[in-house]
Amino acid sequence: MMTPLALVAALEANELPELTAERLRDALALTARDLAVRRLAGLLDPEGRRSCWWIAGEVERLLRRFEGTAWPRIRAGHRQPRGALEEALAAMLSCSSCPRTQRKLFDLL
Repeated sequence: MMTPLALVAALEANELPELTAERLRDALALTARDLAVRRLAGLLDPEGRRSCWWIAGEVERLLRRFEGTAWPRIRAGHRQPRGALEEALAAMLSCSSCPRTQRKLFDLL
């Protein structure tokens, strides 16, 4: 059994079968997305006083706004994310299965 670091190294060196590499890339993207959601929760509520439902609603609102304004320019390479909030939103949207509703975001929190 390979360690996680060895798997990533094998992925970067193209030493894995194509199906395995594809599944590993998908798993890494989902992990990055989930970490970004948790990072956003920490940024929106650093003291931990808000409910997960409120945080999910705020993330949904921020995602909608970000998708229509900054994300197209960031995705096209015209500018970098500005600050931790935009970095987390960009990390979420980089994943093909980014949850966009309050309910689905709540399930991740």
